[in-house]
Amino acid sequence: MIGGLALSFLSEFGFALELDWNDAMNAASRALAESRYAEAERWLRTAVKEAETFGPEDRRLGMTLSSLGAVVAYRGAYAQAEPLYQRSLAIMEKAMGPGHVRVADGLTGLAQMFQMQGKVTEAQQLLERALAIRKKVLGPDHPDVADGLNNLGALYNSQGNYEKAELVYQRSLVILEKIYGPFHLRVANAVSNLGSVYGSAGRAAEAEPLLKRALWIREAALGPQHGDVAASLDILGVFYVSQGKYPAAEVTLKRALTIQEKVRDQNPSQMATTLGHLGALYEAQGKVAEAESLLERALANWEKTLGPEHPVLADSLTNLGRLYRARGEYAKAEVVYLRTLDILEKAYGADNPRVANAVGNLGSLYVASGRTAEAEPLLKRTVTIREAALGPEHPGTAAGLANLATLYRTQERFAEAEPVLKRVLTILEKSGGLEHPQIASVLDHLGALYEAQGKYVEAEPLLKRSLAIQEKVRGPMAPELAASLDTYAALLAKMHRKDEAAEMKARANEQDIPSTGSWSCSEDPLPSPVTPTVTSVRSIQSVLAQPVADSRSEAALNSWAVNFIRRDPCGDKECLAVHRSGSTGRAAIGSGP
Repeated sequence: MIGGLALSFLSEFGFALELDWNDAMNAASRALAESRYAEAERWLRTAVKEAETFGPEDRRLGMTLSSLGAVVAYRGAYAQAEPLYQRSLAIMEKAMGPGHVRVADGLTGLAQMFQMQGKVTEAQQLLERALAIRKKVLGPDHPDVADGLNNLGALYNSQGNYEKAELVYQRSLVILEKIYGPFHLRVANAVSNLGSVYGSAGRAAEAEPLLKRALWIREAALGPQHGDVAASLDILGVFYVSQGKYPAAEVTLKRALTIQEKVRDQNPSQMATTLGHLGALYEAQGKVAEAESLLERALANWEKTLGPEHPVLADSLTNLGRLYRARGEYAKAEVVYLRTLDILEKAYGADNPRVANAVGNLGSLYVASGRTAEAEPLLKRTVTIREAALGPEHPGTAAGLANLATLYRTQERFAEAEPVLKRVLTILEKSGGLEHPQIASVLDHLGALYEAQGKYVEAEPLLKRSLAIQEKVRGPMAPELAASLDTYAALLAKMHRKDEAAEMKARANEQDIPSTGSWSCSEDPLPSPVTPTVTSVRSIQSVLAQPVADSRSEAALNSWAVNFIRRDPCGDKECLAVHRSGSTGRAAIGSGP
């Protein structure tokens, strides 16, 4: 993306530029195209010096500064990139006027720098101003307006403001479908964004069809071995992990990784991301050796691509630290967590939400290793940062509070833990609905708190509700339910409800039997006993609303959907009428807001 930006500048000014500036920009563009970012930055700094000879308000200087800001930001130096974007924006506003669409681009770039540094209010103001400019100049239904809405949606989503994110993503999707039809690649991006919001908000039934639709569009347009298909699979796989659907997640993430390893122009960043997600999945499943290998590969990829101090490394380091902690290797985990904290504080400052994540991880490690005196100030610092940056009702704030409650439980400070856990539960119910998997975890902790105090009557409905949520999300025979069933059985036994306790214990034992069927996302799906027949677009929803019996049928339906999109029998607006009719379908290929 950075390379394309620089090349576009050259095409606009190339015939009128002095040779030295032109040569520097061309060299920077070549370096960017080959992912040689350090070299590109050196050439862009040379280009800035040459552009300054054109005058302090020359448009070429403004655009060169913007390109340099993008490259500096790529290596994670957001505080250094910010003044470059600010200077570029000032030049563009003076040269073109404050209402020019190029100024909107500059506002967007600066907003991204603010957002990365946790300056959310400033970022939102700039994105709203950029959107207003595009609407006024280009009209409310222009694709650039849709892009502006997507930028706002990403900001709202990061803040846990899912309702606002949903509204702007829906508006963006309507614009793009109106222009391109329902199966265009740009539509796939908007569909994926909306699906991700629903996933974050705990609306899994709405999220999954959208994420699958985005995947099918990309596969139909680009073929099954494209990097963008792999990226879509990665997003879908992460969603499955969040829902506890580990078999589906593993198949999906492994397919993404296979594609990334085969594509001609490999994207090391994408591969590192998928390696990290697959490693985290294996860690959650207790596959320690496989997890460690993948997480170390992910970290090596990031270090090779971006260097040892880039903030993107934090996720891989955090996953490794969590793995070491799970194995009881607290000293190794501490080294990794301290390195993560150092990287993030240098990149973002001391009060950024990402820094709060690292502080919280370190605090939780100290709780696990018995260093509670060192843990408490760190966990309280995490809550303070998140409340200030994200607000008191944000899910991130809830996560910090949950870790603090764990400390209080460990120290048997039950009177302090109870109100904290209740606050966490309230926040999650408001932001993610009543059946989000995270709510089940909080219910378990609150139930355990009551059980430890002998308050069995208060504990029982909480554990029962947690189990019901997990059964709905993961299925009644998911192996992951065994621990919850055992816990519930033990509580029932303490309450002298022996028959119910025996029933729960028997169910827990049954969960150990491996499932023979799992969701398949294979490249060459097996044929289905029933192949859907669609003679008109209006019949698609009824076909996709039919239940899927097994993995063979699921895979066949995926294949059919891709082929249906490739044929694209609904290039007219009939599709839009179908998927806006309010009907609901299982896969919702044409679904939208």
